[in-house]
Amino acid sequence: MKHHSLDPSSSALPALIEESQAPLKGTSLTQTAIKVALHAAFRGIQPQNREAFAKKPDVGRLRRLYYTTKDGWRAPVYYLPVLPLGCGEPVIIAHGLGVNHNTLQFDQETSLAWTLQRAGYAVYLISYRCDSGAISPTKNSGDYDFDDIAHKDVPAAIDAVLEHSSFPKAIWIGHGLGGQLLYGHLANEGAGSISAATTICSPTLFSEAKSAAKARALALSLIPQNLTLPIKQLATLAAPALRSHREMKRVDGPKVRGVLLYGTESLNSGLLRQVNRWINAGFLCNRGGTVDIVEGMANIELPLQVIYTSPSDASGAARPLKFLKGASDQIELGDTWGLFDPLLGEDAHRIVHPKIVEWINRHRLETWDSSRVNAVVTG
Repeated sequence: MKHHSLDPSSSALPALIEESQAPLKGTSLTQTAIKVALHAAFRGIQPQNREAFAKKPDVGRLRRLYYTTKDGWRAPVYYLPVLPLGCGEPVIIAHGLGVNHNTLQFDQETSLAWTLQRAGYAVYLISYRCDSGAISPTKNSGDYDFDDIAHKDVPAAIDAVLEHSSFPKAIWIGHGLGGQLLYGHLANEGAGSISAATTICSPTLFSEAKSAAKARALALSLIPQNLTLPIKQLATLAAPALRSHREMKRVDGPKVRGVLLYGTESLNSGLLRQVNRWINAGFLCNRGGTVDIVEGMANIELPLQVIYTSPSDASGAARPLKFLKGASDQIELGDTWGLFDPLLGEDAHRIVHPKIVEWINRHRLETWDSSRVNAVVTG
């Protein structure tokens, strides 16, 4: 092991080019009014700050297809098609908790998704039933949690990507929750559809003072089921006051505020309850707290690269390497990196992303000479 310090039929739906549709006039006026108000608030709160208020994500021409789960949920997969001379092998990138696909492709010059496209891959940014673009089968679809997403959304998304790309396996890259969902999928179904993986800041061990954990559990027990917590709205309100963010230490102010405006998602109470169960149990577990998900991956064959920031996160981030069989790679970035910096940091495309590209080049399905695009990736 190297250690560095530092419903499948839905994929038959036609791929749609995601373009801005003409909104209803009232909606457009409301959105404009909100933007004007936020900009005015920013100038009022930070009168000496001359930088731009908020950067918008470079959506470009993201394409879109849908997957359908066995229980009827439909959710979009945004993708960047393979460029000329590329191998076209599919890379699935799964976003973290409380954010959306924009955190993975915010800036065309520096974001991970665009780096992978330039490296010759077809890139798929998956979403889950908890994302705003998802379509529920009924008006009241009931509560859901991590187990539902890992056991229903993830397999359906993978099947859709494989059918769309015509490859037998895909590479998985997961940030935060996206990495934990990979572990849940592996424990439940094995690695038959995944050829290699990278997880970024995806802990599997948790520690918190018992008193704080009990207080959190009490608060969550008082939240009604099916309630969606308005994280996105709160982030929007907070954006004008922010110059920086503790989890985005290497990200400039306009991008920090842009992520809060365009990259956040509200959260379902059932998902938060399961996250709280992890904290109480001290490890990544099923909804009942009876199954250690990482132990459920024992002896599965899968090349895995884990990336984490603080040295204190090493044991929880690298724990899956002790159970999986196959090649492994462990990269510690250090305390100067926040949770989102490996995706959004101004220097992430020079320090972190080339290591990911090197790893998946080494473990992709087919032998492929990537020298013709390496200069683009590392330049």
